[in-house]
Amino acid sequence: MNFTPTLNERQSHVGLVNRSTTTDRSWNLAKSWLEECFTSHEQCHKLLMQRKLPARLIDVGDENRSPKLVLSAEILNKTRYLTLSHCWGGKTTTALKLNNLEAFRKKIPLESLSKTFQEAITTAQKLGYHYLWIDALCIIQDDAKDWKHETSLMGNIYANSDLNLAASDSPDGATGLFFNRPEHKILGWKVDCGVEANSFRTESWDCTPQRWRWSAFGNNILNSRAWTFQERLLARRTLCFGADEISWECRTVGLSETFPQSVQDALQTLPGTVSVAKRTPFAGEVTPDLTLEWFEIVTGYSAGNLTFAKDKLVAISGVARLFAERFGRTYVAGMWKEDLLPQLTWFVPVTNRSPEAEQRHVFRAPSWSWASIDSQVLLPDALKFQGSCEYCVVIEEVSMVPSEDPFADFKGGFLRLRSRQRLTCGFVVQSNEMEGQGFTMVVFGKSISNSAVFPDLPHHAVGAHVFYLSLLVTTEESKDPWLVGLVLKELDSTSFSRIGSFRIRGAKEIDMFLSIQGARGCEDDHKWAEKVGTDEMGRSVSIVKIV
Repeated sequence: MNFTPTLNERQSHVGLVNRSTTTDRSWNLAKSWLEECFTSHEQCHKLLMQRKLPARLIDVGDENRSPKLVLSAEILNKTRYLTLSHCWGGKTTTALKLNNLEAFRKKIPLESLSKTFQEAITTAQKLGYHYLWIDALCIIQDDAKDWKHETSLMGNIYANSDLNLAASDSPDGATGLFFNRPEHKILGWKVDCGVEANSFRTESWDCTPQRWRWSAFGNNILNSRAWTFQERLLARRTLCFGADEISWECRTVGLSETFPQSVQDALQTLPGTVSVAKRTPFAGEVTPDLTLEWFEIVTGYSAGNLTFAKDKLVAISGVARLFAERFGRTYVAGMWKEDLLPQLTWFVPVTNRSPEAEQRHVFRAPSWSWASIDSQVLLPDALKFQGSCEYCVVIEEVSMVPSEDPFADFKGGFLRLRSRQRLTCGFVVQSNEMEGQGFTMVVFGKSISNSAVFPDLPHHAVGAHVFYLSLLVTTEESKDPWLVGLVLKELDSTSFSRIGSFRIRGAKEIDMFLSIQGARGCEDDHKWAEKVGTDEMGRSVSIVKIV
């Protein structure tokens, strides 16, 4: 076996990587990616939102002129600009305030800015751009009205930028965009392998260090921040500055210094790798399953961290606005009114629950919304078969009290579900019956086999006295059926709060639970549910209110 350094990119997917991410070679590569995208990628030219400039942009200046703040009213609406995705971190950084607004209109002292901001300005200049948008320098940070207005437009700002600069491995402004690389990270290799013994026939393979990662999609610092999720999702193009290399992400292709021609082509034959997904949830035709499409977004977003819990809905409002405009849906606290029932089955995996998660004292969203908690949420795998579901409830009413911006904040809300199933009293107990779940259902002293309870918050767990409300049963013929529902706690004589979800797998187990529910329910469930008559089989029909 011969190991040969990859020196000719045309013979290999692997590229030559220099010791720094800020060499002429790196800049030329980034420029070539940008030019190729502009000239050849039809999908990347589509604007997702109406063209509108941010209220302010940074004129990046040049070697003879300092940067300054400009108003959008002073420049043409077709002006092209870049954006920056970054982590604020705990360190204080220079920011736009009411007391320096007029001074910044004349000059932004470059030396006063963080390393990340300085290098973002350098990048804009290197790529031939005159304007750059940075949240800290373009939104007045101590003006609540300006902050609320501009953050409501952030989806538009990132969607309409030519290119987003991502400080992928910078925990704060002091780290910057540019990195020097250790020697062991600077070469990829092309390996020529003999196919058979005593044969001159060979095959060539591209090799990289085992630690190589696709930084645009990797577990980097920037991707752990919730705010940057929609920035990356909406931007048509992103240039990522990682500690190992620079990389490129657009709606058409993924590229890097190691694989400058195509990350997808280079990785498709490597074991244990996954092809780079195209991030275009809104660019194509309407998807046939908007629930799963939306919750793929929610799953990724909810895994991110927020400095301020109150921003839970604000930080994804740009994506929500676009979703509503494109698909004509009604937004209700992080979900969509038109197909709300399957969305109510979200759950918090035991392994993903944040130990710091607590119930918020300030109202952020109703308890039935995933936005009411701070852990990552998922939809049950069984919902992938939602075309074969029977619903146990019907939505009678969804009532929300919106704030000024219904995509960012709500003052209150409740949900009323019409059910033919009686509420079932029970407990949550520790169990290892369903591997990886941790909690199971006990109803009237009987443990329900193949059941699992997923508390929304850590303190909603062992020993809790709860009420079980069935939502739906999957009916895929080739699969075991699943019963999925909500775990509720009593608030008062008329309403409940969601504290978790449950599921039961298997026809026998589901029948057992439903028979108990039908025979006994809660002995005094008339206290909690509004009776509205009987169905065609004489069963009592009730309405349960969840807030």
